Amino acid sequence: MTPSDAGRHWLIDIARRAGLPHADQLRLAAGCTATEAWRTVSEKTGVALPELLSEVADQLRLPLAVLETANPHVARLLPEKTARKYLVVPLRESDRQIVVATADPFDLEMEQGVSFASGRTAVI
Repeated sequence: MTPSDAGRHWLIDIARRAGLPHADQLRLAAGCTATEAWRTVSEKTGVALPELLSEVADQLRLPLAVLETANPHVARLLPEKTARKYLVVPLRESDRQIVVATADPFDLEMEQGVSFASGRTAVI
């Protein structure tokens, strides 16, 4: 999967693979934000955001983040400005890694930015 090109977006690819309603007609504007992409796919398919999140996690074989279980001490490793820029929530840490929830698991710039800012390898 690749990021947006000519109306294609990784989220649309997953919606189609999952067989979500109206997924074949989905298009996203070039350069739309991750927030806009999630909102648009949810609205156009008629699938509520929590169910869409769960479906995407299943399709990508990623755990669905439970933000309420985030270790509050991990937030100190990542400046709030960086977390907002990349739409991530720090969840937990180890000596070498910082685990984050993200709106875009294919964003390599996010991985690099979070790794640089935290001094640890970003893991989704």
